[in-house]
Amino acid sequence: SSVVDDTRNRLARTVELLAENALRSFETQEATLSAVEERIRGVPWQQIEGSPQIHAFLRALKQGAAPSGGIVLIEPDRLRIANSSFAARVPPADLSGRDYVRRHRSGFIGTWVGEV
Repeated sequence: SSVVDDTRNRLARTVELLAENALRSFETQEATLSAVEERIRGVPWQQIEGSPQIHAFLRALKQGAAPSGGIVLIEPDRLRIANSSFAARVPPADLSGRDYVRRHRSGFIGTWVGEV
């Protein structure tokens, strides 16, 4: 029937638009991660922690990355030490139980979408 065909066509177009939007969002996130990686490459964690310059950099990146809820840097011992949303100095927070930390600690490299 034409109603069923029309519904299928609209649904297919909606799925296509959602896939395009998701792809653009991932591309933005990847570009943001690359910029962060370039900015902190070679900088010791002790210097990153509380750095007003790095905090300002993260805040500026967050403002330009519309789909981002924020940027958090996590040192190898799994403590949050810098972010784009709070004050330049943040109290350490143990993030070892988070799914994204566990996933990367297991050796995964790349973009990973955790449980929502």
